[in-house]
Formats: sequence, C-alpha cells, structure tokens
Amino acid sequence: MQWFGPKIKCSPVQCDTPDNPENGKVIYTTKSYNSVVTYECDYGFMIVGSSTRRCGADKKWTGDKPKCKEINCGIPGILYNGWIEGSKTNLYAVIKFRCFDGMTFDGKSEKAVCRFNGTWSEPLPQCYGSFIMHEFLVLLPSLLTIFFSLRQTNMTRDTIIVVIKEINCGSPGHLPNGWLENVDKGTSLADSIIFRCLPNMTLEGDDTSVCQSDGTWSKPLPKCLAPCIVPTIEHGVVNNTKPREKVLHGFQLNVTCDDTFELAFGSVPPTCFNGTWSRYPRCKPARCKELPERPRHGIVIVPKSDHGMKARYRCKDGYKLEGPERTECRFGNWTGEKPICKEVYCPFPGTVPYGRVLLVGNMGMYDYRDYVQKVKNNRQIRYKCDRGFYLVDGPPGATCVA
Repeated sequence: MQWFGPKIKCSPVQCDTPDNPENGKVIYTTKSYNSVVTYECDYGFMIVGSSTRRCGADKKWTGDKPKCKEINCGIPGILYNGWIEGSKTNLYAVIKFRCFDGMTFDGKSEKAVCRFNGTWSEPLPQCYGSFIMHEFLVLLPSLLTIFFSLRQTNMTRDTIIVVIKEINCGSPGHLPNGWLENVDKGTSLADSIIFRCLPNMTLEGDDTSVCQSDGTWSKPLPKCLAPCIVPTIEHGVVNNTKPREKVLHGFQLNVTCDDTFELAFGSVPPTCFNGTWSRYPRCKPARCKELPERPRHGIVIVPKSDHGMKARYRCKDGYKLEGPERTECRFGNWTGEKPICKEVYCPFPGTVPYGRVLLVGNMGMYDYRDYVQKVKNNRQIRYKCDRGFYLVDGPPGATCVA
C-alpha cells in the first residue's frame, strides 16, 4: 500500500532584507510572513510615503520603500511693501518679517519658524499704509494677478502701484506617438492647443486644452496608444480579423481552436494594450474534462487532467487488476480500455496430520474441506489437533489475504 501523487513540502515565507532609506533607517525584528518593518528618518529629514511595510505571502514587502526628504519650508512668499530677514529655510530656521518705513505691520507674529511638517509656523503678514482706492481697469489677456491700484496719501500726487504677472501655461510636455498643434501661436491665457496622434494610434483623453487664469492647462496631456499586430495562431483561427493585420488599442480577439485543442488562457479574450496583447493567444492540446471511468471494485488516481498527464487504476483488497494499469490524457480523451477488478480467492491450505482445519464463518467454525471453493479475502481459518495431540509449531490460525 502506498500514496500516489506529488510530494508536497511547505516552507515558511521569508521576505528579503529591507534596505535602509537614504538619510534614514529601517527597524524590524523578523522577516517572516505578516511581519512589519518601520522606517525612520534622520534628524532634519521627513518621511515621504508610508512609514510601515508588511511581509506578504508573495515574499515581497507591501508598497514602495519610503524616502527621507530634507525638511525645507522654502520661501514663504513675497512680502509687498516690506522684506524678509533670514536666508535659511531648513528645520528650525527662523525668519523675520520687516515693513518699510511708514507701513503698518498686520500679522500674528514678526517671525516664523520652519516646522517638522515642512511649513512655517506663521503665515505671511501684510505691510500697508493709508490708501485711497481708485477704479482701475486693465484689458490684457495675459495678466495673472492685479492686486490693486491705489494712491497713497503720504506719497507724491497720483502715485500708482500696480502689481501684475503674465499668465503663461508653458508647454504641456512631450506627447509620445503624437504631436501638438497651435503651440507656436502661444501658450498664454485663453490660448488653446490641439493633441494629435500618429496614424493607427488611439487617443486616450481630451484632444484640446486651454490655458486657464491660474496658469495651468484645462486638460492633462493625453496618451497616444499603439496598435497591435494580429498573430498567426497554430491549431486555431481568429474570427474577427486576419493575421498580420493592425488593430487599434482596446481591440479584443475572437479565437476558435481546432478540434481536440483549447484556448490556453481560458474564456478571457486577448486585448490589445498599447502595442502588446494582454494574453498571447495560443491553442494548446485539450485537457480531459472528465475523469477516467473507474472499474467496479476499484479506484482511479488522477493527479492532473492536462494533456499528457497519466492516471493510475487500483483495485480494492481481494481483487486483482486485469487490463492496463495506467491511462493517459491525449487531446481531451483518456487512452486505452478500462480494466476490470476480478475477485481473487485463497486456495485450500492442505490438511494437518492428526488435526483439522476449521473455517471461521458467521455462525461459528466448521471443517474446511478441499471441495470448498471461493474463500474470499479476510476469511480466517483455525488449526485444531486431534485428542492426544497438541500444536507444536506455528500460529493457531491464518487469514486469507488475496
């Protein structure tokens, strides 16, 4: 008696040793499945991304390794009618806000500190004086901001202060497999550009974009996705196009395989995605969809039912296999004839001088004679000596093992 089938070995999942991020470190105790590692940054740096990752069943750490970015609050902005003291903008750097003479400081604090989250502790204040507002209209399509037109009472007569900045969205970027139209006409406020793709390319996104008042384009850069070449399929045919034809991005193939063959990818159709097929269409020899018919009083062991795989027949105890011991899956069908399991019997064990052989039955024991046939598996016999004799050697009985 033995087990039939592949040997299985289970090993514990172990992820690779995680690397320390630049300007930081990784902390962990184990690398086994479901373990968690924690990332920390050096002083003056802040973590960008998730600070923890977990070891998955695929032996990989979840997510991407975070980065340690130097904490820098940057320039807080322009302080009109004043200036900012201090040139450093890293962690705990201190800047001071100053107003020109004659201007009034309007803010929460005259200084700000760069914090751990990369922002200044205080917002940018304002410096202002006594003004008389004037109506002022500017008809320029490329102006981003008009703060105000004013006349200051303590300045010379009719002094006008106007702060303006031109709106220009700039180039939206490079469009692979395509080009941009109207860029030469300008990229200022209200200018528009048109996105074009090369022949046989599929445009994914909007085909036009307009420069907005905030200096950004109204629509992002689209994509020009490449076509796919229809392959020639051995033992099969494509129903909805021809081999070597170009089909657009998103096209799905309808494939039919020859008899005794089947699609290798199941029922999901191959789809063209930017020049490549999501699944390469292939027809493989068909699997056996049903198990081999088992013989009566027997079993069939089938590890796999793919083409070329083999199954094994076995009979129950007390039966002997007559016919092929194995069958093979060939193009969707099991080969050979089904064997039979024929019942086997134990022969008459012979006589015992000065004793008897007794056959154990349901109602007791009786003399076992040579004319008694078809003694089945697991039947038992007992030896009994005549009066005046005793059993010298050997067991007191036996079991039929067919």
